[in-house]
Amino acid sequence: MTIIRDYCAGMDVAMGYNPLTGEIYDTYVDYGDLVPAGGQTGQTADLLFKRVTSSAELSSVLGIDFEANLNASWFQGSGSVKAKAVSDFSQKSNEYSTFSVLYVKVRDIEKNLKIVDLSPRIIKFLNQNGIDEFYRRAGYEYISGMITGGEFVSTIEIISSDRETKEKMDAELSAQISYSNVVSIDAKAEIKSKFANLAKYSNVRIEARCYRTGGAGALVTTPTDALECAVNFPDSVRKSASILQVLCKPYHDLLSFPTAMQAIDMMTLQKKTRVLQGLWERSQQISKQIADVEYILLNPQQFAQVNEAVLRTGKAQLEHQLEEVNDQANFLYL
Repeated sequence: MTIIRDYCAGMDVAMGYNPLTGEIYDTYVDYGDLVPAGGQTGQTADLLFKRVTSSAELSSVLGIDFEANLNASWFQGSGSVKAKAVSDFSQKSNEYSTFSVLYVKVRDIEKNLKIVDLSPRIIKFLNQNGIDEFYRRAGYEYISGMITGGEFVSTIEIISSDRETKEKMDAELSAQISYSNVVSIDAKAEIKSKFANLAKYSNVRIEARCYRTGGAGALVTTPTDALECAVNFPDSVRKSASILQVLCKPYHDLLSFPTAMQAIDMMTLQKKTRVLQGLWERSQQISKQIADVEYILLNPQQFAQVNEAVLRTGKAQLEHQLEEVNDQANFLYL
């Protein structure tokens, strides 16, 4: 199971992990080396620049999905760079704003543990104290590997002074720019050209919010610096990479794990996972409804007979429902 964690500071391979809560434990396995997969080294770098119209669309662009984030801690959303970008974006409400996202993801080749097994002291502990106490102490899984790298996200807001200019901005940013595996001088030139076209309009203001995990230097705050940082981000990550992903495996896959306890483990974990999955799907449904209402409030001219008061009341109710779902996910397994 692969868990995306943008806030992995202090984590290390072999540590125990609870995929339901995101909690990290001490080390309870012995291992040989941490080696690159396939014996290869290097990194990949992908760049995307795209207009977005809702927080739901921004989530999709950034790759925030259920498979990668199935743990209760995800619902808190406080530690994730991408979750922070989406949260801040959803609070935007300028009537004449056009939004785009500049996103760069750099990934090093994954590294995995070799020759892993439970340590003798934890085997003794498990046999003496039982499976429940073992899981409380060690978690359900251990961190079997990791992928280092970094992510840079900049949400860019073009604020127009009137509806006509906003529509021109929407048209200017309708085409997506993407580069895979290499962030080159071509990417910089193409996006720079795009911004130069926007700068021709005297009645617009361009603002940027930037978020980063990995990389070196101060976090930039202007659209021009955001572009420069995005193109140079792979080199920056080479100097200072973060843990982008941790790769986990269940303890019961280890040879020394008592066979009789495996069934208990799977039944417990699967039962809790099904509940958490239902909460996740509900949270995504509500988030999509909130994003739809936000879009209508920002673009009332596209819809007939818009009652803003009713929409804002409905949005507040949806936000309250989302808080309740988040609370269930946060506290159900803690």
